[in-house]
Amino acid sequence: MSSLLPFLIFGAWIVLLWVRRVRTRRDRWLRKLNLPGTWRWAEGDSVLSLSGTVSSGSFLLQEDSEHFSGRWRLSGHHLELIATKGALSADASYRFELRLFGPGELGLDGPERVRRVYRRDAANVVPMRAGSRD
Repeated sequence: MSSLLPFLIFGAWIVLLWVRRVRTRRDRWLRKLNLPGTWRWAEGDSVLSLSGTVSSGSFLLQEDSEHFSGRWRLSGHHLELIATKGALSADASYRFELRLFGPGELGLDGPERVRRVYRRDAANVVPMRAGSRD
């Protein structure tokens, strides 16, 4: 039984390294996405405002004269919108596949948003400098 102990320790160590690497890669992807902010549909009058943390928070979706609001969360590579107010039925949940095309540009694909490309509104970018002071 004691001869199995080194293999168990080595196996646990491998699993720990794998979990740490997966978590690091996900955190890097979330920072790259930088979802909180205002996003505008490239081809229309749709504006999606996300606030909160990098993986969940509240949203406001404005399309023409309709306004939807509620909670959003990131689940894997899917953006879930749970509407609580607006033209959508109460507590309606919509799941969109999320794709990052480049800095400030993402795609949503799902019900009523087939292959829509949203661009980050430049008005919500605040330049910050870290480092030396003049």
